[in-house]
Amino acid sequence: MSRPLTKAGLAKSNHETLDTLALEKFATPLPEGLTKDEKVEMLLQMQQQAQSDEQDLPANSEVAQAPKSSPEDDVSGHVYVRIANQEGVGGDQPVFLQVNGFSALIHREKWVKLRKFFLPSLKHAVETHFFQREDGTMESKEVRRFNIEVRSLDQGVPNDDQTLSVL
Repeated sequence: MSRPLTKAGLAKSNHETLDTLALEKFATPLPEGLTKDEKVEMLLQMQQQAQSDEQDLPANSEVAQAPKSSPEDDVSGHVYVRIANQEGVGGDQPVFLQVNGFSALIHREKWVKLRKFFLPSLKHAVETHFFQREDGTMESKEVRRFNIEVRSLDQGVPNDDQTLSVL
């Protein structure tokens, strides 16, 4: 178990370090525009919530993990992800994901370093579109919700793009 965060210790950190701590320790990005003191308080609240959640688990409980059947199923580590803008309402808005209590807000058209366990949620998100056939009957078709591009950390991101954050 890692050492607990303290207000005095966090106060010595800069904004970037506080942002990184939130992502690495709690898999949650801090909102933009916060002062350093607000970030410190939010990190301490996250720590308190995490400790409270741990205490709520039964003493003999275990976290269930699905067996890994192939290297593609490995969800540890990070990848670079870019979600394209889409037509329609909200098509240029950031995409919010939540998986097993971890959340991420991914800005569109920017390369983001993202934890791999979020990928299945992006890949399997679908919308149902309805259209009318010539005979007047309705037909539905499931289409992928997001147009995403994924790159391994080894591939990196193109020079003209900028990595926004680590989620």
